[in-house]
Amino acid sequence: DFLPFCEVVMLRGTRGKLPVCRDPADQVFLEVAVAGKAKCLVSGDRDLLALAGKVPFRLVSPAEFLESEVTR
Repeated sequence: DFLPFCEVVMLRGTRGKLPVCRDPADQVFLEVAVAGKAKCLVSGDRDLLALAGKVPFRLVSPAEFLESEVTR
């Protein structure tokens, strides 16, 4: 359903700059976040959340994100 709202992102130069996720299928989310210059990646995936503090953007659970937005 969301595909019509997407745009193509070329993932160049992200490999080697990011830690490797335990689940190889999740690596693309880190790469897209870097390519898109994301400030935050919200995920409930434990493999991704294990990399919090090791990536150049905030990596938080949905609950942490909602809590941080409420306290702003």
